[in-house]
Amino acid sequence: MPAANDSAPGPDDDGFVYDEFAYFDENCSEYGIERPAGLVVARRGFVLNDGRILSSLRWGTAPCELVLLHGGAQNSHTWDTVLLALDRQALAIDLPGHGYSDRRPDGWYDPPHNADAVIAALDEAVAEGSLAAPVVLVGMSLGGLTATAVAARRPDLIRSLVVVDVTPGVNADKAKAIHDFIAGPQHFPSFTEIFDRTVEFNPTRTAASLRRGILHNAHRVADGPDAGSWEWNYDRRSMTEYEMPPMVDLWEDVGAVRCPYLLVRGGVSPVVDDDDVAELLRRQPAATVVVVPDEVTFSSSPVTRSRMTNGTTITVARATTISGPRRRGGGVARPRVDVDNGIMQWQAVGRTARRSPTSPRRGRPGRSPAARRSLRPPR
Repeated sequence: MPAANDSAPGPDDDGFVYDEFAYFDENCSEYGIERPAGLVVARRGFVLNDGRILSSLRWGTAPCELVLLHGGAQNSHTWDTVLLALDRQALAIDLPGHGYSDRRPDGWYDPPHNADAVIAALDEAVAEGSLAAPVVLVGMSLGGLTATAVAARRPDLIRSLVVVDVTPGVNADKAKAIHDFIAGPQHFPSFTEIFDRTVEFNPTRTAASLRRGILHNAHRVADGPDAGSWEWNYDRRSMTEYEMPPMVDLWEDVGAVRCPYLLVRGGVSPVVDDDDVAELLRRQPAATVVVVPDEVTFSSSPVTRSRMTNGTTITVARATTISGPRRRGGGVARPRVDVDNGIMQWQAVGRTARRSPTSPRRGRPGRSPAARRSLRPPR
């Protein structure tokens, strides 16, 4: 297992101190990104009606124009590499029961209940002037279904929706690899053991990125019978202790979205199949679907290994759409996904660009009360 600095204490050493903002240079180095000048990232907590905290990372100091929701069993640092590349004013939210956000007493982390919390946070951010609504909303996996629910309910808040590798057609079979990983042990005797299991389920990721991901998504238990072990931060109680929330038809949310809808689908991912895409386009005929190729994976940082350019576009190398041509004039069609407008531009490498048709917890275990209070917004 690599260490970020061989001379510094390792995660299992008593002298190790986790600083969630200390890894941005490592992100930039790994992906060839220039660190944005004057980078400002701060932890921001929103108090929900029932007193729970919905935590987030605010990127920049001006009103945010981009909101991002991570996948299940992840956290807001999922988007670090993307946001370092984009260098935009953004809000990356920890979904309820994940990251620094409080857990629900009932353990219900389904998209409709997640959407309730996200909408409350966005309304508060708009009221205080820290969010420039309507915004671009990006969601991955569980965050993608949550984002769809938000966009369906509150079109006044969302001007464009980007959903990464998920539709309401997802089921246990399609998401088996993800579920198998999440269903593993809660505690690990050492960082090496939690790292080794993570590598086993993420063979395409670099060791450095997995180490960062674990540090952002797990912690060393401070006391009690499991003291010294490592455990995941996200709430897993709903898997064994709580009844499931009421079932709703999430496809109805897809059909209710009125802003431009972009689905980014993993080329080798089993989570979204052709039937799912057909149903999506039946309910959203103007939606754009991008297929990312085999060499790009979504496991923790979406659109990884792709070249992300300027402040308004993300370039997904060698992707295809279900309707657009794969090649133009002998070149490889290279779409640029415009997160502002939810459209895609086709660009043959080395040739003139062309455009495709457009479519209009309670606190983390082991966290001190003082640290928990620091997540609350100033009153």
